[in-house]
Amino acid sequence: MKKIFKNFLFFTVLIWGLLFNLHVFAEGEIIGDEMPSTQGGESIAPEEETTDEEVVLPEPLLVYVEVDVPKTCEILDTDGVSHTYTASSSESYLGICALDALLEEGGISSVGLSNQYPDMGLFVVSFDNVTADPSSQYWALYQNGNYAMSGLSTLPIVVNDVISFKLSDFSGVETGDSVDIKVRTLVLDTGQEDDGDSEGNGNSNGGSSGGSSSGGSQTENNFSKEEAIAFILSNQLDDNSFGEDLYTDWVTIGLAKIDLDDDSFLEIIKNYLENDQIDSSSVTENERRAMALMALGVDPKNGTGEDYIEKITSSFNGEQIGDVDLVNDDIFALIVLSHAGFDKNNEMIKKIIAFIISNQGEDGSWGSVDMTAASIQALRNFKKVDGVSSAIYMAEEYIALEQESDGGFGNVYSTSWAAQALSLNSSFDEEVENAIIYLKDHQEDDGSMSDGDTNDKVWATAYALPAIYELSWNDILDSFSYEEDDSDPLGSSTSLQKEDEEIDLMDLPMTPELIVPEVEIEKDNNVKPIVKVVIPKKVSVDSDQNEIEKEASVLGASASDAPVVKDSSNGFLVSLFGFFSELWRVIVGVFI
Repeated sequence: MKKIFKNFLFFTVLIWGLLFNLHVFAEGEIIGDEMPSTQGGESIAPEEETTDEEVVLPEPLLVYVEVDVPKTCEILDTDGVSHTYTASSSESYLGICALDALLEEGGISSVGLSNQYPDMGLFVVSFDNVTADPSSQYWALYQNGNYAMSGLSTLPIVVNDVISFKLSDFSGVETGDSVDIKVRTLVLDTGQEDDGDSEGNGNSNGGSSGGSSSGGSQTENNFSKEEAIAFILSNQLDDNSFGEDLYTDWVTIGLAKIDLDDDSFLEIIKNYLENDQIDSSSVTENERRAMALMALGVDPKNGTGEDYIEKITSSFNGEQIGDVDLVNDDIFALIVLSHAGFDKNNEMIKKIIAFIISNQGEDGSWGSVDMTAASIQALRNFKKVDGVSSAIYMAEEYIALEQESDGGFGNVYSTSWAAQALSLNSSFDEEVENAIIYLKDHQEDDGSMSDGDTNDKVWATAYALPAIYELSWNDILDSFSYEEDDSDPLGSSTSLQKEDEEIDLMDLPMTPELIVPEVEIEKDNNVKPIVKVVIPKKVSVDSDQNEIEKEASVLGASASDAPVVKDSSNGFLVSLFGFFSELWRVIVGVFI
């Protein structure tokens, strides 16, 4: 009997030990590996699935700078070795020194120049953080639009030459990254500048008025801001307007950010515009009035009896603003909306920008200097949108080429807008300076900037003043944003309320009208359930206070307090383990 008992006891212990190990292993797989881990006593839920974020490609590098090229320059290559170059002629200098001048001008912060093949001379491998992949790319060198006939260190250049570097692959396909350097002057060793005129009269690229310091100083002394402002104010009518809304609005825009001796005018015109609403179906009239209000710091949506923002956005047809045959209403809509809380992520803004760019001509213009200048100012706030930087670059080039020898663009109106647009890019400082000299030269004896009738004089003078002081419309207009963007037909770019909002249930008022949140239980057979509170709904509760507190306590239970849900597929092993455990307890009780 003792032998039988010993054998039975041996096999029972053996089977019990085996099942115990199987049970521990199964529980470890279910609970240890798949249950959320804990740190510091807090339950950590499994990582949620993440969706692939949209890959945003970097903006292409687009640089255009005019430089004064030195006769001698010193360059460091990528190995830190210094190279000195000196032009052998005073009539043409070296392209490598134009690159050195680019660095001096600040057009580029860094240039990588390799001397890997000494017989070829230095060649560009990078501009700023844009580096050519040596296995598939190179920076192609152009001169005046054609492939350069020699390497950079021996390339002869003269005044008005344009040296271009375009990142390309080995098959000749360009990536869109480019650096353009225009030779403005050749700097002589004597400190003079060779501008290509053998007589040294400085008549190329701007004419006799284009930048001589004595001429600029003399013209500036002849110009009087006070007389220009006095002329405008002398034509203000008894009702405080300037006649037609056209003149009143542009005078407001022109004077709003000019330093006036008497600021009372701004308060007077502000009061007038706040009480004189435009009741017009013309989109451009509403856009112009919105600009005038913004220039004074008046909200064009809520600051008057008219919602000019809604008037503008309501004319959007799904693709563009206003008349489908015009682009000027889209240009000025973009100027206004960019200062009214509409950003590059807004669907309507994306459509307007695309429409404006699609109407740009092959020459970079929108039909005229005026509209091209307006487009540059409108697009300037959206340079990170695909295609905008290149559109602005082409537009600036078009305007610069249209500048006449006297510094102007045909008349005061076009010259004023062109100067405002180009003032946004320091690469065109010389063109802007020449345009300002042109404007100052056109001041009449009465202080006005035109020789037309009185209305035209007022209008032209209001255009010229901000241009002379290099104030673009983006500098003049104040910006506004709105908590509820009812005027945005395609949705705001900003979320005004979180989709899922965490609620502390213990802070909820326990009243007959309890705000009870909806609760979602995210179930997983292998993990603790996660309690997720979504946007609450207000419901009426008829139960007594204790029941309400009891329900709230249940809803507020944390995930760490919830029971572990085990996999039922392992139930057999668990049950068998329990059976032998109970059998062992009986044997011990009987025989021991």
